[in-house]
Amino acid sequence: MRDIRFFNTTGPCNPEDHYMLPPADRLVGAQLHRYIRDQLYWVLHAPRQTGKTTFLKSWMREINAGSEAIACYVSVERCQGLLEIERAMPALYDAIRKHAAEHKIAVPHVDMESWSSMLSGTLVNWAEMVAPKPLVVLFDEVDVLEGEVIARQMTFSTQLAIPKPVWPWQKADGTLDMDRLLREFQKFWRRHSEVWEQKSNYTEAFPHLLLMAFLQRVTNGGGHIEREYAAGRGRMDLAVEFAGVCYIIEVKVVYYYDTPATVREEGLEQITEYRDKIDASAPAWLVIFDRRPQAKELSWDDRITWDTDEATQVTVLGC
Repeated sequence: MRDIRFFNTTGPCNPEDHYMLPPADRLVGAQLHRYIRDQLYWVLHAPRQTGKTTFLKSWMREINAGSEAIACYVSVERCQGLLEIERAMPALYDAIRKHAAEHKIAVPHVDMESWSSMLSGTLVNWAEMVAPKPLVVLFDEVDVLEGEVIARQMTFSTQLAIPKPVWPWQKADGTLDMDRLLREFQKFWRRHSEVWEQKSNYTEAFPHLLLMAFLQRVTNGGGHIEREYAAGRGRMDLAVEFAGVCYIIEVKVVYYYDTPATVREEGLEQITEYRDKIDASAPAWLVIFDRRPQAKELSWDDRITWDTDEATQVTVLGC
């Protein structure tokens, strides 16, 4: 500890060097220990330089001072700019090792060649090492992992489990037959969605992730998918580029408080705005997943739909 502490306004604070108030007091009503007790995932949202890192490090010290769990703070800032998952995952593992060593916490060794399972393998083996206490990993600066890395990591195991397409998904000129591709997805959704949803770790985002994995299985090596997310609005925009052609896809979800007509109208407006921003002449598809309980009582023939909106020339799929 310094002989004289000071007020720090240029980075994370720690009680040994800086004057500071208890950071957790600012999270009014957060019930922090409930997250550990109930084994929950959670996300801390706040503007820059408002004390997120200071809080995470403070909470780590508090947890490790007790007997409830083992906690480790990990900043993934070193992953910034790494768009490829095969580069980002090893960098993330290195960050885990570095921060764990600083806090004198042992971390399991992993196969650095198996980047597809590196993160999950590390966390599973790490949790086994500290058992019976639960492991709490506080990831910071996660926003440097661009959406492509996160999406590919979340869908990779699903993508591998989807059989390679045996039907012709390319046209004679080498471009994607997106109509055929999405009709095949509807068949896949009809046959397998209920079983796959039971195995999914991300129930809320399950439709989005399954569609992304299905598309990625086809476009791998010959195309690219750009993603834009609207968290909390049941929406995701996809721009699929393949063989020099751009295809626009908007994904919408009908929740219990929605109506299909309202979601369709909103989705058509959003996809035309997105298409105008990317390529006004690009073909576009609006994929709507009806997740209402009453929708699941309908026959699959009524749930699976396909039509074209005349005003926007957007193809609308119901799943």
